[in-house]
Amino acid sequence: MTTNGVQLNKGRILKYSRRYQIIRDYCRGKTVLDLGCVEHSAEAEQNFLDWIHRGIKEVAKEVVGLDNAPEEVSQLNRKGYNILLGDVENFDLQRRFEVVVCGELIEHVNNPGLLLQNAKKHLVEDGLLIITTPNCESAMWVPYIFAKGNIPCNPTHICWYSRQTLLELCHRYDLEESDTYYEVGNPTNRVIYYLERLIRRIRKSWAHELIVVFKNRPSATAFRELPQSRIAGVVR
Repeated sequence: MTTNGVQLNKGRILKYSRRYQIIRDYCRGKTVLDLGCVEHSAEAEQNFLDWIHRGIKEVAKEVVGLDNAPEEVSQLNRKGYNILLGDVENFDLQRRFEVVVCGELIEHVNNPGLLLQNAKKHLVEDGLLIITTPNCESAMWVPYIFAKGNIPCNPTHICWYSRQTLLELCHRYDLEESDTYYEVGNPTNRVIYYLERLIRRIRKSWAHELIVVFKNRPSATAFRELPQSRIAGVVR
């Protein structure tokens, strides 16, 4: 169904989200590892045209998925996908990829440092790590604060990130910022969708979705300790 050029996708306003399009562009013709690729349920594959793992599979030279949901992994593999069962914080595939995708994942994991350490281990030198996550600095949260007194939060999220905190975390693992995007999400509510567009037009950094592309840099250690002077400065 199409209304004024906006196509509905199982209730979503857009046929393809900007996040979907950006990730596909980076994965085109590349070998890709897609972490947490199931996106909560195997039904996402049949319900949403912009299910990201399928989008990657359509354009990548090769894509391997990794997820910890056994039933969903089994269902999707029967449909022809190549998804391994495993823990994104503790895995070793004995190979490297040109692109690693962490789509809407880092806010869920118990230890984001372990996630980054494992992602880096599976990247070729100068390979790309794509992280997408809700933007904690989005102005979309302001109406909720006034209306309900708090910010709605997915109960499975344990942390929120801004560009600054995400860059600092990844810098400690020698991952260098290559590109940053602030994008509108793909909600089911038309009013929210147009409000998101308006907010992004006023200031991009207030948009709902944060997408940062990092380049892998060689490092002597998996984790670089902060200088003592910086630690002391934070404490004071």
